[in-house]
Amino acid sequence: MEDKVKELQEFIRRFAANASKSRQATARKKALEKINIEEIQTFKP
Repeated sequence: MEDKVKELQEFIRRFAANASKSRQATARKKALEKINIEEIQTFKP
């Protein structure tokens, strides 16, 4: 899971400014946010 998060962050960092890849970067950013929310919900005591 941690590798997936790092991979998504790297993609977003590289392609967020690229007009042809910005939509894909936005989609991956949303996926990353979803993963973070799921992790928070999983670790609730």
